[in-house]
Amino acid sequence: MLNLFIDHCRAKPLLFTLILGLSMALSACNSKKEKVRGGSCKTDGDCIAGWICEENFCVQGKRNAAEIAAQKEAKRKAKEAKRKAKEAKKRQAKAGEGRLHARICPFFKNTDDAVATLVAVNRETKRRHLKSLHLEVNNGSVKDLFTFYSLPLGEYEVTAQYGVQVNGIFDTHELSCDPKSTDRGCEANTKRIVKVDLAKTTLEDDLKKKYPCDWIAE
Repeated sequence: MLNLFIDHCRAKPLLFTLILGLSMALSACNSKKEKVRGGSCKTDGDCIAGWICEENFCVQGKRNAAEIAAQKEAKRKAKEAKRKAKEAKKRQAKAGEGRLHARICPFFKNTDDAVATLVAVNRETKRRHLKSLHLEVNNGSVKDLFTFYSLPLGEYEVTAQYGVQVNGIFDTHELSCDPKSTDRGCEANTKRIVKVDLAKTTLEDDLKKKYPCDWIAE
């Protein structure tokens, strides 16, 4: 009977075309409906209202308060883990490079208008490396030891610029070397001469060491 119907439709091309087009449209509609209402998903946001994502598939349902809170907490933890991983990567010494630790005594205290920058200049290449301490220390907090986590090997002239910013204008001066500290050379009363060697220990082990004062915060 199906063959007779097809033969009948073929005898009338216009009717056959209309039926075929309608069939394809219904098929596409059902496919789209299936994708939205029961298709794959990663989060509830991939499903229509009144549906939730369970095991990567949209199903009818609604999250209760505990589930919503758990989802928010999971997102927060994932975001925090990503931030920590990014921060840890920034603190790693690159292959073939080393670290440079510098200490300001008694400490640098960050305030609304405080600015402080460590400048390390490679004596051979003359390349400058900067570390903005006021961006590293929370407002109202103090810190004395600062680290360039990865620098090319070689000898560096390191200075500490200290001051304030008023209306976007920086008023800074270079701190004087601590005269009691003789572990590192000091030139022009402000430049510490520091040799950067290949990093052979972990950053955690480095930070356990006691470093002498390089400059005195005035």
